[in-house]
Amino acid sequence: MSKEISIFIRKFENKNKLNDSMIPSRNRFYINLMYYLQEIGYKILIYDQRMFEKELSTSYIDWIKKKINDKFLKKPNFPYISKKITNSDFDLFEHTVSINEIQNVINIKPFYLSDHYYFDKMGYSAWSEMALIKKSKDFINNNDIDSFFDEYRNNLTMNNLSKYVQPKVYDLKLPNKFFFLPLQLVDDTVNILCKHSTTSFLKSFIKIFSKSNEILVIKRHPKCKSSKINDILKNIKTNNIFVLDASIHDLASKCSAVLVNNSGVGFESLFHLKPVYTFGESDYQVVCRNIPIYDFNPSNVKPLSVDEINQIKFFIFKILNSYVIKTDDKSTYLKAFKRIGLLE
Repeated sequence: MSKEISIFIRKFENKNKLNDSMIPSRNRFYINLMYYLQEIGYKILIYDQRMFEKELSTSYIDWIKKKINDKFLKKPNFPYISKKITNSDFDLFEHTVSINEIQNVINIKPFYLSDHYYFDKMGYSAWSEMALIKKSKDFINNNDIDSFFDEYRNNLTMNNLSKYVQPKVYDLKLPNKFFFLPLQLVDDTVNILCKHSTTSFLKSFIKIFSKSNEILVIKRHPKCKSSKINDILKNIKTNNIFVLDASIHDLASKCSAVLVNNSGVGFESLFHLKPVYTFGESDYQVVCRNIPIYDFNPSNVKPLSVDEINQIKFFIFKILNSYVIKTDDKSTYLKAFKRIGLLE
């Protein structure tokens, strides 16, 4: 009897914003995923995930509220919590968090880099299996890790690649020394994992830098339309805080440090080998400087140590070489299938 997997999909993209003749990344991912799953012997059943999200039961919402502190639940923006609902060997859901790792549920979501995807039994961000990775005690610097890291970094920076389309990189006139604060969306589900909302996070750093001689450069999220964020940014009174719409690679490569709650820009900034300070829980915080927000003093920030640099390179090598799926790389699908238990 063949093995079976049920795939719950929200929708397919019907066009690519950059080039209508190209198959969008998300569609390619699913096409390849289903092809490789069938290749290793799985029968594929496809469902519309939106139907199940709309029928989210009251008992499930109560369960979520018990698990996640109510004070962070302003609107029903919590992730869809997935549980096994079919008789298939595995159920696969989008953009979800699992009840536990033994229920044979797989969660997928776009990763921090374009054309890369989570494939995880627990979820994404600090809910994911990635968050369980510890600092390497047996790190050995070698040419394979260095060349892997350099190849990825060069591709991202030279082609100005990010999860979201970035402004063109150009010779931007930036201060000799500054700190980079990329903002998240105010209703981002990963804010649940932070002690500070996006608005309070922004206000805190404006307060910190208004009492400092150091310079802060803020970049608004490309999809942010929040009037609250608008008002805060318009009312900045100090002359050492700027709001710029520049490429994250321009800003991250030239700053003294990157400051995030748990934004995906924090992960992307690791490629620039600058200190990344995280003030919320994330799946990459193991190689960041994670401190309470009011303990941060811009005058005390120092460059990365050799050990910190090695840990970052090893972490990125481990994640991108054996954890996430790259849309057009069959080997990454097979590695993910083995890690999850779909393939022996």
